Order: sequence, then structure tokens, then C-alpha cells
Amino acid sequence: MNILVVEDNPYIAELLAIHLRDLPATVSIRSQGWQGLDEALSGRYDFMVLDLMLPGLSGMEICRQLCWSTSMTFTADPANGNPF
Repeated sequence: MNILVVEDNPYIAELLAIHLRDLPATVSIRSQGWQGLDEALSGRYDFMVLDLMLPGLSGMEICRQLCWSTSMTFTADPANGNPF
């Protein structure tokens, strides 16, 4: 399984990657919104963990772009407890 983690906090990104590799999975980490969108559009990933507040391009905008460009399904559990 290939998983894309788009998270700008390197500590959170690495912690997620450590646990996701237990699945086992191949994990790629991107820290900028535009990088995450480009990677997600590549079609190489089965699953994506996406931070909603990213530099360059927000996680919400990435979701909007992917909804128009792919058949990817999304679910979110935002840290602040508020659904979109």
C-alpha cells in the first residue's frame, strides 16, 4: 500500500509515517500544499493523510482540486473538532 502524508510539521509527519509503516506501507511525506497536490495527482497512492492547514495551498483546496480531478474518496477528522 502506498500512502501520502501531507503535513508541514515534521514531527507529526514522521510520527504518522512510523505508525503507517507498521501496516506495512510505503509512506511518502510532503510538507507543502502544492507538493501534496502534485503527488496526489500522480495516481501512485492508495491513501492520503492530509493536514488542512498547509503553507502554499490549504488542505481544503487540495480536496477541492482532487474532487474535480480524480475519483479519490475523502474523509476527515479535523483536529479542531469542526467538520468542514
